[in-house]
Amino acid sequence: MHIGEKIETIIYSRKDGQFGQYLGSTAVTFGACCIDGIIYKVERNIEVDNDKPFWTVRNINHGTVATETDKDYLGCIREEHFH
Repeated sequence: MHIGEKIETIIYSRKDGQFGQYLGSTAVTFGACCIDGIIYKVERNIEVDNDKPFWTVRNINHGTVATETDKDYLGCIREEHFH
């Protein structure tokens, strides 16, 4: 299972699950979760006429970021996408 699938499952179920812990959301953060001791914050771009990626996933522990432009592909993000 990819890290994106784990993140997506936790964020959309809005509860602790077998993959990690849901940490809530804020005005800026679509959702945050902790997986294997690593905190991920997910931001969603809802501006239609904006050149920013639709999804931005931040690995808070390592300071790395992964992005995805397609709104349906949060679950496809893998560890190697973080930079």
